[in-house]
Amino acid sequence: MTSIAERYEKFQSEAVGNIVRDFRESRAGRFLLVIPTGGGKTMTAVKAIGALYAEGILSEHERVMWVVHREELHTQAGNALKEYSEARGAVNLSGRVDVLMLSAVAGYLNDNNPSSFAVIDEAHHGAAASYQALFNQPKFGILGLTATPSRHDGLPLSFDRESYSIGFPDLVKLGVLLLPKIVEVKGGAYDIDDIQDGATGLEVLNNTARNEAILKAVNSLGDKIAKAIIYVGTAQHARDLFGEIRAAKWASRFSTVALVLGSERRRVLTATGQEQGQEDRRDFMQALKAAPTALIVNVDVLTEGFDDPGVNTVVMARPTKSKLVYMQAIGRAVRLNKDNLSKEAYIVEVVDDLPNIRYRIDNRWLFSDISDLLEPSVEDRFYTSRSKIEQMLQAAFEEFKVSEEYREIPEVAEHDRVTMLLFKVYRGDGNYEHVPFVITNASRTQASSFFNFLSMRMKSLKDKDIEASIRPVLAQVERFKVGTTSRGRKRVFHAMQNAFGLIHQREQAVDQVLSGQPWITFIAFRLELNPAELSDDLLQFTEDMLNRDWVRKELRSDAISPEFALVKFPLPLKGFIGVFLSPGEMNPIVDAVDKLRECKGLQDGVQQWTQAKLVIGTAALPIETRFVEALPTIVREDLDYYRWLTPSN
Repeated sequence: MTSIAERYEKFQSEAVGNIVRDFRESRAGRFLLVIPTGGGKTMTAVKAIGALYAEGILSEHERVMWVVHREELHTQAGNALKEYSEARGAVNLSGRVDVLMLSAVAGYLNDNNPSSFAVIDEAHHGAAASYQALFNQPKFGILGLTATPSRHDGLPLSFDRESYSIGFPDLVKLGVLLLPKIVEVKGGAYDIDDIQDGATGLEVLNNTARNEAILKAVNSLGDKIAKAIIYVGTAQHARDLFGEIRAAKWASRFSTVALVLGSERRRVLTATGQEQGQEDRRDFMQALKAAPTALIVNVDVLTEGFDDPGVNTVVMARPTKSKLVYMQAIGRAVRLNKDNLSKEAYIVEVVDDLPNIRYRIDNRWLFSDISDLLEPSVEDRFYTSRSKIEQMLQAAFEEFKVSEEYREIPEVAEHDRVTMLLFKVYRGDGNYEHVPFVITNASRTQASSFFNFLSMRMKSLKDKDIEASIRPVLAQVERFKVGTTSRGRKRVFHAMQNAFGLIHQREQAVDQVLSGQPWITFIAFRLELNPAELSDDLLQFTEDMLNRDWVRKELRSDAISPEFALVKFPLPLKGFIGVFLSPGEMNPIVDAVDKLRECKGLQDGVQQWTQAKLVIGTAALPIETRFVEALPTIVREDLDYYRWLTPSN
């Protein structure tokens, strides 16, 4: 098993166990598996199906429906099923699982296949009418897969609960996803009412000045970009930008420049100028994945199901009100690449001045779970150990003047990610207090479903009855103490209403609304692996690293698992490069270095050379070749080359 596979297995085994437990208790239950894009939710679900057969929860003669709505998802599921069956050789799922396009579900059900279990891929679409044929089967068990349990429209999903959920920051900490670097590009000022994909109003963004700014940003990143996907709002904008990229001299750095629309596909091989036209969709996508470097322009085709670890850059050149859209797009760039362990991810955001449409990409929002339509203030609070989390929550209660009746601290599991939503309440005489949602893995779906549902509808809910407005998501808000009473729900609703008023009616907002901002605060409590000030030992150890600023920043954050090691590899000419490695990557390196040190004692030069080559050639080290080649230098110069982040390792 490779070290990257070990990282995935660390959380996937827990997810599989939860899914098996839930369906053992309720065979016809409807449960969600929530894993961010790039976290391997397809393979996790495949492993879970295998476990359900192995445990006898699914009978050996029963078939499973795996329902997808895109051809890329169909291919992805088929490949995962094949990989699982070939690797394990026990339960051959490729013969028991039928991967179906959504349009084929009704016919499949009518064929009387012995199936009473379904997997719904990208289950945030599951509230649509086209999925109800499945949910209307009373004896069906349903496992929904999604990167986020929130829909674009805020509607709650028809699932009992999450069997398992893990967030973006948790996967970053495990070393499964990359924390991207954000590059901001100034756009222009536009008056657009409709920003849905393909809306004619978005065509105003297709102009020379803005397109030049996009291309300048892409060019400025230079060789840092391996493959980039550029998202725009209209098909014509995609065509025009594709043409401008083709004409740019610097585009020859990329082997392929491509345009991908729903029914229009074009790619140019820059070395020859040869253009490939309307290839078969599957062949076209495979060709893009096989390209060593590429710039790909699209509207919304490459948001679900296109998984290419070579992509390390996403350019968001279109506005959106949906955090889900951003997360789906960003997911294309942040996945690991086993062929490039030093991969870095970049997000280029084109920021325009759009009335009543605020949007952002920053790394704090990647750590949040709620819509930003009401522009809550987002804060990070760091703690150094799990024992401190209750103390941090109590301090926040004090700071935000939370009434004693709402100071509820839920049970926090070992690996829970803890966040808090605070809603401001005006108490008169210029005084304010807050009512809280304290959110853990067990309540994250309910919090985001409630908040996103009302955020999407706040304009239409103005002057409407509060209880009637909240009724569709009453079960979600009642998960929190403040939501169990009409008075508490009223306070939350008013805070959201005031936040909406600030954004959309600033000139008409009364003094009380203006003075009360921000009306909503989101706090992410994040584990800080090291104190703000690094130890003298780590400062000295990192001093001669050419990337020391980045390494020290990572050491002060929660982006790297405490189980990892920091390794200092010597560069060919001068200095060192710092790299974080998992135990699965680090332990073979330590073993190889120890064996090389034994070779160092050999007096015969030829024998020393032969033994050293043998050690390096047979070690199967899970790192890049350039790092392997640095190991003899470490031994020859007897370098102090690594530190475990947790010394007990």
